[in-house]
Amino acid sequence: MKSMLFKSLSIALLLTASTNIIADNCNASCSKNNSCDYNTNCNDCCDNDYCNFCDTDCDNYCYSKCNGNYNYQTHFSIRPQDLNAARWLIGTAGNIHLCGKEEFYGYSGIALEYTQSFKNCRLASYFGNSCGGLNFGQGTYEDPNPETIKAINWGLTGQGNSCLCAKVSNFIADIQFWFGLDEWICGWWADLRFPIVWTKWELSASNNNYNSNTTYYPNPDQENSVSKYDAVQVVYTDIPSALNGSIGFGQVPQLKYGRFGQSCNSQTASGIAGLRFDIGYDFLRCDTMYLGTGFTFIAPTGNRPKAVYLFEPIYGAQKNWQIGGTIVGGWELWNCNDEQTFTAYLDATFLTLLKTQQRRLFGIKDRGPLSSFMLLKQFDDDDTEIGLDRVANFSATCGKFRSKFMTDIAIMFQYANCGFVANIGYEFWYRSQEEFCGGCPSLPRDSYALKGSLPVGTTDDPNNQTASNSTIFVPASPDDEIVYLQPEDLTPCPALNPEAWSNKVFGSFGYQWADCDWQPSLFLFGEAEFGKTNVAISQWGVGLKGGIAF
Repeated sequence: MKSMLFKSLSIALLLTASTNIIADNCNASCSKNNSCDYNTNCNDCCDNDYCNFCDTDCDNYCYSKCNGNYNYQTHFSIRPQDLNAARWLIGTAGNIHLCGKEEFYGYSGIALEYTQSFKNCRLASYFGNSCGGLNFGQGTYEDPNPETIKAINWGLTGQGNSCLCAKVSNFIADIQFWFGLDEWICGWWADLRFPIVWTKWELSASNNNYNSNTTYYPNPDQENSVSKYDAVQVVYTDIPSALNGSIGFGQVPQLKYGRFGQSCNSQTASGIAGLRFDIGYDFLRCDTMYLGTGFTFIAPTGNRPKAVYLFEPIYGAQKNWQIGGTIVGGWELWNCNDEQTFTAYLDATFLTLLKTQQRRLFGIKDRGPLSSFMLLKQFDDDDTEIGLDRVANFSATCGKFRSKFMTDIAIMFQYANCGFVANIGYEFWYRSQEEFCGGCPSLPRDSYALKGSLPVGTTDDPNNQTASNSTIFVPASPDDEIVYLQPEDLTPCPALNPEAWSNKVFGSFGYQWADCDWQPSLFLFGEAEFGKTNVAISQWGVGLKGGIAF
């Protein structure tokens, strides 16, 4: 027994040390470099060297937070579809980690599952206010309304509100293999998993009570103007189209990043979420129990965030490599003549998500929520206004992101009576706060400044004023001189998910044909997952799993 305990402690320490070394290496490269050349071209996302632009202190970032919900964020990080201990345990438990096996044996199976989110309005509040909406108005710097978003930033000339609704659906085909390696090395095992995912994400926006009494934008010398020309016709007459931003208005170009959706506000993506490989050792194995540890490696075969849309479909862990360890166990609590059994199972995975290259939509420091969507004035080398643009078209930053720690722990109880099997269990998932470890903003120096509500200059009489203290809710009065928006004024905080977790209950019922050399099984299962506030998805799932023990 002492030998077994020594082995378990040694393996646990090895896994912990490996994880800490990886995390420390990332920390070492995440420091600010004041000599950074922020004009480095990073438009070809993630194919260039990175400036060491690092700002991870988001505690003072002025976004709205109510009752634990985070609001007005620009990127949502989903729980990876490849990390689901419940889907793994169902059907495999009882067929793996067997005592007395001296030959090669194993299990192969496929789980087909459909999942769909609920509490969708709460999820949508991650991108809107605490009620899951956006309220628009037409304030000026002389008569601001801090309760409404300045609609002109999206090309709208009216006022009204929009309710947001976010929904995620997944269809998953999880292909699984487990192999007992006792024929070669007693107690060792390996497993391979690769879930194929089709995912659909929707962020719909309503057009509640929106009205506008004008068909033309204000003239160039008036507040909220968007062109140096008179009689420019209004482009957007409804909120959903404006939030998509697919066409420009006045001198403002189309929105390249941070769109709320397209074609009914739904998008799909598909592929292998992650290629997982575990190699482990059972240091305790007998007729009634087993306990083991292993090394876990998940290759990032999923897709990468591009920031074109706020709620973009992601399958996998956002291209993060995942390395860590696993603890597995089983204990037969009750046995009646080997015909009826009641067994408890444990499957726990502990991972670190290594930093990887992504593009996310940054905001502006000290300018509050939704600062990514404010309008900019463009100036030439003579400080003369020459056009307009959007903050989002330059604040979509290509950089490196990571999470230090993620875990997935499931406990399952299984009752077996002859070939009939029933399961019930609980699963806990947790991911630490995301971190930004350096990148290159594409915003050029001394070229763009916040417009606020200021007029647009004409060719004959340039209006070279800026409003650097503006927010998207309250436009500021003109600056005494031009105040340019610089790359170091950008912050990753609205693009980083805070720590998130969820609690899940699951159950299954099935049958295994034990009289065959190759023992097939078939299970029907369901699960309900409850995410923490609006930073983790709440979802239900149903599925069918078939497998063969050999």
